[in-house]
Amino acid sequence: MHTKLVEMGVQMIMDKGVEKDGASISEVLVELVKKGLASWEDLTKPIIPLMAQMEDIMMDVPMAPKLMANLIASVITESSGALTLELVTTLCMPIEDIFSRRDVAVPVFKALKSKGPLMKMVMDAKYDVKPLLLDAEAGPAELKEFLEKQDLKVLWVE
Repeated sequence: MHTKLVEMGVQMIMDKGVEKDGASISEVLVELVKKGLASWEDLTKPIIPLMAQMEDIMMDVPMAPKLMANLIASVITESSGALTLELVTTLCMPIEDIFSRRDVAVPVFKALKSKGPLMKMVMDAKYDVKPLLLDAEAGPAELKEFLEKQDLKVLWVE
């Protein structure tokens, strides 16, 4: 029963297409898990197919990455360590085009930064963003510059 409610909530975030509504729905979904009415797995499971189709979804719903970013950031920050930054990699790696992948991953990192100490998350998880965001043709220097322009230099680990 609650699994279906979670699935509907995740879909509703996309259907509403409004950041404020998405944030409110995300709060409700996280509370369902915190109260034991659903699991973190129940909450992340419906996100996976949406993220796999994100390149197509972005054409119809340009706000889609930002809408999902808030939910994903909330899930990571509220899970008390059950979910880490690796969730971002898991969800975004299926996006083949590096620029589309960046368009989806960067809002998640920015949402995480706004919700808490992103540097601590990076260090605790020994997270390396390079496999996720490095453009093989452009090289590491381009990624470092890109992250600086996005105000996410905290993700760059030498």
